[in-house]
Amino acid sequence: MSTLYELVGVSQVADQKQIKKAFRKKAMEHHPDRGGNANSFAMVRQAYDVLSDPAKREYYDANGSAPPISNIEREAYTMLGEGFAQVAAQCKWKPRRYAEIIRVNLQNAIRENEAKIAELRAQLESLNFALPEPLDNTVENLFASAIEWQRNNIRTQIEKIDRAMGVQNEALRILAKFRDTYVEPAFSPPPFFITVTR
Repeated sequence: MSTLYELVGVSQVADQKQIKKAFRKKAMEHHPDRGGNANSFAMVRQAYDVLSDPAKREYYDANGSAPPISNIEREAYTMLGEGFAQVAAQCKWKPRRYAEIIRVNLQNAIRENEAKIAELRAQLESLNFALPEPLDNTVENLFASAIEWQRNNIRTQIEKIDRAMGVQNEALRILAKFRDTYVEPAFSPPPFFITVTR
């Protein structure tokens, strides 16, 4: 079985610049749109992901295997995959800077989420007031219970949005590692209209 260094085509002492250059060459060689194998391309991409990150590379050198992927990182890759599929479907065969479109969409989503969190925190702050004590200790204070339920609901919403922003920021970090290029397919796309001549 090949090591990650062999998959990318560098020695174990290669620096980041050499790894990036070798990865680009291997990626072009194995890219499915250039007649390469999709599985080989995915393996080279995963090898580069580990070797281009100093912490992951250190873990790999020490243990001989890639570090386990976190849930946030897994969700970020899923988000990027879905984003690329959506952009590619909208742009059809036109060469576009897909990564830049996705980067802008992620940055806009993060800004929107930051605004939502600020609004929710303002709502939470407005609910921070002294609640009246119940007249009878044996009777639950319905008003206090409703306010506490609302506070917990807002805190839960903030946690969900904050987690989504963590995934979006991780997707931006991953996206920043790769060059934004369009690979011209080795074949021509099918025409949209077929003209029949007699």
